[in-house]
Amino acid sequence: FSKLGTGAGSIFGKGVYFRADPESVKIYGSVVKEYYLNLLNPFIYIAADTDTEARHNVNQFINVLKANNFKVTSSLRQLLYDDVLENAGGLDTMIELTCGVENATNYFKKCGYDGIVNLDVLDFVAYEPNQIKLRQNKQPTMAASTAA
Repeated sequence: FSKLGTGAGSIFGKGVYFRADPESVKIYGSVVKEYYLNLLNPFIYIAADTDTEARHNVNQFINVLKANNFKVTSSLRQLLYDDVLENAGGLDTMIELTCGVENATNYFKKCGYDGIVNLDVLDFVAYEPNQIKLRQNKQPTMAASTAA
């Protein structure tokens, strides 16, 4: 966890990234391990199969921006809606178009989120080491020293 929070390779901000499908992570290395994640209040991005779901995602993200005093104009709101609705854009695109990857984690944390759950592709992001436990650890605790 020496690189935790450095943002290396991130698209949703700084944190540790996980994916539900073990096969899909093999592109990052041959050693795949299972972990428990303790995400108590994650920002949840749902699969946007309908206009209603897409608008929910955009509105929820706009609330994060506003809580961080980011000026959300009507043209920006429309740009985000259009990107998600017409171009199959996702959370990563909304972050790029607005606050930027370098600020995203702080924006989400300021709103009380402790990570991200992207239900569109089953990605998970944890912000702190004490949220992550190796599955082989039979007695996990909340202590950061036992994170792996």
